[in-house]
Amino acid sequence: MEDDLIMTEFNKNLKSKDTWLRGLFMAIYAVLWGIAEVLLFAVALIQFFTVLLTGKKNPSLLMFCQKVSDYFHAVAEYVTFNRDDKPFPFNTSGSTHSRHLTSD
Repeated sequence: MEDDLIMTEFNKNLKSKDTWLRGLFMAIYAVLWGIAEVLLFAVALIQFFTVLLTGKKNPSLLMFCQKVSDYFHAVAEYVTFNRDDKPFPFNTSGSTHSRHLTSD
């Protein structure tokens, strides 16, 4: 009896379009993560050479790197199921603040 209930729940979860759609978004975010990683490293190098040549940090680059860092955090929270709202580019609100979930 209990095994039938478990199998029914398993089949329901397996057929859930929301779960499969989230898996697709997770794959897309994996690609975007790689692109953002390369971009962040390139900007970090530019910042390094800016400091090396001028002795000062570029405030615009600092702000940009903070936004990329916030993006990494938002993506990590989404793919680990710690938030349901999708980060950019699928969430146009621009918010990268976390919205912690309760366990289902």
